[in-house]
Amino acid sequence: MAALEAEPPERFYLERREIFEDTDTDFPYEEIPVDDEFKTSVEIDEDLETAVRTIREAEEDCKAKEQRDAERASATLVETAEVTDDFVRNFLVKMKMEKTLDCFQTEWYENLQKGRLNMEDVGLVPDVYLKNQKLDHDLKHYRSQMEKYKEAALQAKETYIKLRKERDYHRMHHKRVVQEKNKLIQDIKKLKHHYASYEPTLKQLKSKYESAMKEKMLTRLERDRAVGQIQGLQSTIRTMETCRTGSSRDQESEGLRPVQRGSAVLMVDEKGRGPTQRSLLKERSSANNDGETTQLRPDINQRSQFPIDTRVNPLLNEVRQSAHTKRAGGLRLSHSFQGHSHAISGVKMHPKKQILATASDDSTWKLFTVPGGELIMTGEGHQDWVSDCDFHPDGTKLVTGSGDTTVKIWDFTKGSCMHTFMEHKHAVWGTTWHSCGDFIATCSMDNTSKIWDINSLECRHTLRGHADSVNSIEFLAYSNTLLTASADKTISLWDARTAICAQTFYGHMHSVNSACFNLKGDTVASCDSYGVVKLWDVRAVAPMLTIDVGPHPSNKVQFDPSSSVLAIACNDSIVRIYEVATGKISELIGHTDAVQCLTFDRAGEFLVTGGSDLNGYGIEDLFPVRLECFGSFALKICTKDTDVDLAAIVPQGLDKLNDDNFFDEFADYLKIHETLLLDDFRVVKKARVPIIKLWIEGIEIDITLVRPSNDVLYKDLGSRKYITGMNETSIKSISGLRDLNCIMKFLEANDINKKMFINFNATIKFWAIKKGVYSTVLGFFSGASLILMVLFVLKENNTVTDLKTYIQLFFSTFAKWNWKIPLTLENPYNDPPDFIKNFSEMIIHTLSSPRKNSINSSKSSSAAIRKVLSESHQTSEIDEGLFEKKNWIDEYNHFITITAIFETKHPDDKTTKHLDDWAGFIRSRILRFSIELENMKYDDKEIFSIVQPILNNDREMFITSDSRVWLLGLEFTCNFQMNHLNLSQPTRAFTCELKQLATEREIYKSGMKVKVGYSNRNKLNSLGIFE
Repeated sequence: MAALEAEPPERFYLERREIFEDTDTDFPYEEIPVDDEFKTSVEIDEDLETAVRTIREAEEDCKAKEQRDAERASATLVETAEVTDDFVRNFLVKMKMEKTLDCFQTEWYENLQKGRLNMEDVGLVPDVYLKNQKLDHDLKHYRSQMEKYKEAALQAKETYIKLRKERDYHRMHHKRVVQEKNKLIQDIKKLKHHYASYEPTLKQLKSKYESAMKEKMLTRLERDRAVGQIQGLQSTIRTMETCRTGSSRDQESEGLRPVQRGSAVLMVDEKGRGPTQRSLLKERSSANNDGETTQLRPDINQRSQFPIDTRVNPLLNEVRQSAHTKRAGGLRLSHSFQGHSHAISGVKMHPKKQILATASDDSTWKLFTVPGGELIMTGEGHQDWVSDCDFHPDGTKLVTGSGDTTVKIWDFTKGSCMHTFMEHKHAVWGTTWHSCGDFIATCSMDNTSKIWDINSLECRHTLRGHADSVNSIEFLAYSNTLLTASADKTISLWDARTAICAQTFYGHMHSVNSACFNLKGDTVASCDSYGVVKLWDVRAVAPMLTIDVGPHPSNKVQFDPSSSVLAIACNDSIVRIYEVATGKISELIGHTDAVQCLTFDRAGEFLVTGGSDLNGYGIEDLFPVRLECFGSFALKICTKDTDVDLAAIVPQGLDKLNDDNFFDEFADYLKIHETLLLDDFRVVKKARVPIIKLWIEGIEIDITLVRPSNDVLYKDLGSRKYITGMNETSIKSISGLRDLNCIMKFLEANDINKKMFINFNATIKFWAIKKGVYSTVLGFFSGASLILMVLFVLKENNTVTDLKTYIQLFFSTFAKWNWKIPLTLENPYNDPPDFIKNFSEMIIHTLSSPRKNSINSSKSSSAAIRKVLSESHQTSEIDEGLFEKKNWIDEYNHFITITAIFETKHPDDKTTKHLDDWAGFIRSRILRFSIELENMKYDDKEIFSIVQPILNNDREMFITSDSRVWLLGLEFTCNFQMNHLNLSQPTRAFTCELKQLATEREIYKSGMKVKVGYSNRNKLNSLGIFE
């Protein structure tokens, strides 16, 4: 046994190999000795450097060891797997199954004590469950992250598409502007060349005109002389025949006796008067008996002589600085009174008394006390507006000029008209009296001025030289020099004795409205229609100073008696005071409309102004509102159902009326006028655009409020300057009126026949109504959009003369129109765009706001418009078939019904009115609701391809006795299944929004309901809307 144990164990080899120390190569390797630095013999002597290095290495080793120990000692979180019983307990606690937990613990510990459980049963939970939990948690987290990223991607996509569309639009707009600019440059060059060819012809025509006028005047004088001679001869012949045929008995009874004069025998009376003298006496006595004692008769033998021109102006000795320039506050408003029912066109102070004369557009002149404003006298006799007036130097007479082309002289002592001059051919603009009192000068729209002799009652001179209307005229005090201002942009000085133009001042770029002398006569002030005021040196015939108070027109300028202050009446309701010495300009604010005239009193203590406003009027007498009509009615494109659109223009400076009380005040004003037969009356103050609705004899009238900063002239309405200072509501209210103004300007600028435009537009409007595509609220054509389309066709085809061809061109143009390109017409005012954004599938820019769209269309309504345009274009003949009514209900099998209901326990006369108000509000939100339905999706796919509002019998809704119903025609996408249709969410949002907005706008009342539901063609008959 021991022998066996001593034997070495047996070895087994897989493969026997021997290892040799030598390598295969015979290369002799050199043996490298061990470096002395690595020898640790204690016999080596240490130096200082080695010792320092050793100490540093030891310190580094210590630090490294401490760091390792700290890392090992730091706490670590180790996730330990749960054992089986803990896993079950946690699950039951999580599910709040307390009873089950108690039973589990009891039975678990019982089995554990009894040894019934194996080790694998009480061990750890298998890793697969923990991994599944973790994977499920990660999956939920990643899904939430994916949804967020998807939303961000969709938003980025929408932003990208939007920016790309804007880029394409601006790029296209830029190209169009460049093309228009190049075209305008070419047109300007052609016009310059064209106008240059007219200059020689104009000079020839002017010389011929002047020669013709001279010949005409000479011919007229010869004619008047011949007529006078003929009348004298005729009267002599009649007298002689009377004498010859009269009986001797009559002659003896009248005390006539024959007298031999030369070869003739004349019958004379006891005073030696012959037949001619007796006839003249008889005519004069009959005229006196007829009550014409105040009417003067011409007598060329009483011609007045012009005074010498070397007299000294006595007023120069009375010059003193005006009192208002000494006061710190300057001029201040002290009195304001109403005197006329229309605008005041002229004011003049009495030369000796505190009496004011006024001329007005109401065809009268009046005298008032100053400053009390008490009426003294009223003059009536002119047949048209009175433009100007002036006192006689002694204050006993007044001269007036009128739009009826006459000049009248009034005598205050007799209270009647003394004489009427009627030789002007057009309206008389200005009058002035010579300081001697014997001559009157007037200016007229007939391009002439006249000098009248009030003693001989004849026109002494006619001043010709201006090429346009003469707007103002004035005598230099105690002189024979006349000053005239004309619309031909010039000012002229005339010698009244010879009717010769002495000097002409050039420099204004626009029509000159007024001009005046200073007291010395060495300076002239003038103003034009763009608010430019100039001071001229009379001796140098050159401008001294230019003052710009525009852009509104300046209507009148006047120096004060000291010539230190110049007053300027402006069209923006402001009177501006210019101090000549300092150049300071101050403003007098008090008028609410254009200031037409002004004058200083003789002492220069106060200033009187007259304007187009109606200060002093209350709502009981006259409501101070200007109503302007616009829309289809104003263009005379209307049917029996067309409403009348009015804009009530109330200046912001009017304290009586403001945005809050206008509708209430206007309602009260209409109620107290019982002569207005109002069928109904409603005020909607909380609408997007506040409005008053009237019904008079079945005609609907809509009135909106416009509050301009200054009530400027109507001709400025289309310009963007007019809306400066307006609030957003006023800008929306006046948009229709501004569009009308721009349309009229566009017609004039492009030489379009207005009658053709009216007939063409009326035809297209009738077609749109019959085809069921005329409704602004429901997303179809508006009146403005059709007008713009018609104007586009008229402008592009201005050589066509018949209506039928225009209609064919309309459909051929717009049936093929690419509506991605906006339809834009040139603004006649060339104003910069307003950048009013208005999204739509079709873009037709308005004229007044180049970036505002005149049509709000959805995808479905624009598709319907394109469809009827294409169908009408395919119609070969223009006959009744073109205007055949289109029934859109036959186009669809599926519908959404929107029903407005007003349920009340006590119906009365206002029930229908409330229902109509409720229906009108719902109607305004239907287009938005249809667009929301167009965008509805199911499983990320659109449900509807078309959601079109349907018009019934030219109306926007179906009317029953107790409800109002609208239909939306539906067309589903090809892949959508009907059983997936669920409209609960959009309809609930729609009805809630309606109720909330109606409550905010004070429309909603208890009992008002709206029902929205789906219906097919078979179910529609049950609604009763087709009965």
